Amino acid sequence: MPFTGCGRPTGARDGPRITTSTRMNIYQYSGLHPASVDRQFRKVVDHLQAGDFRAADVKKLAGTPYYRARLNDTDRLLFRFGRHKGQTCLLLLELIPNHAYAKSRFLRGAAVDETRLQPLPAPDKVEAADVQSLAYVPGGGGHFHLLDKVLFFDPQQEEVLRLPVPLIIIGSAGSGKTALTLEKIKLLTGTEKAPARVLYVTLSAYLAENASRLYRSFGYENPGQEVDFFSFREFLETISIPEGKEVQFRQFRGWFERHRPYSKVKDAHRLFEE
Repeated sequence: MPFTGCGRPTGARDGPRITTSTRMNIYQYSGLHPASVDRQFRKVVDHLQAGDFRAADVKKLAGTPYYRARLNDTDRLLFRFGRHKGQTCLLLLELIPNHAYAKSRFLRGAAVDETRLQPLPAPDKVEAADVQSLAYVPGGGGHFHLLDKVLFFDPQQEEVLRLPVPLIIIGSAGSGKTALTLEKIKLLTGTEKAPARVLYVTLSAYLAENASRLYRSFGYENPGQEVDFFSFREFLETISIPEGKEVQFRQFRGWFERHRPYSKVKDAHRLFEE
């Protein structure tokens, strides 16, 4: 199953292999919580960072770009290789408890026979086609987020993510508002018996559908919350069917021209979009 990141994998199976001459940076998915196997997790991460893949018992999952490391007799750590500007890194994705590969978010029910997995003795033996090309990574390791691709937030975005709600996020097109909002939503959680109710509303039906798709990427589920994605019209229709027709830009512009002298914003289209 392909893993969509910040760019597509480069190279081919007969292309150049990856080499590492220093300790690799390791990035942990923000949704990966290894507390139940913390001691074994830290030990394996140390082996991986040092490039000692034999000690970590790294093996490739055939037919996928994923690899697993052995935490203990029953638990495994799923990860991928990444590369940015010629530097190899590891993306730690998921704990696989009790050999339950079929329950993995990323393997999507794939059957895995551990007796047939191929060992990867060193990072320089990985095939280039298995390495995810990344547009940006912060130096020194850390955490990443995941929607339909790997996301690294800059310090300002991470600060916004940690702020309490209520919260207003303002930014230009392409500034990451949607990704930041969806990652913030994931933090608004209750319990399985009393899940948090979250409502995502936007004027555009397309944006509502796209946000829902991004939120659920790679089979993401959160039993501690119930999230509804609606366009504004769809949301109103959950209350009552509004009378009349939605105001289009032509009608809005006619109304705006009559009130332009009293508006600080002189661009009718900009105001309509807002």
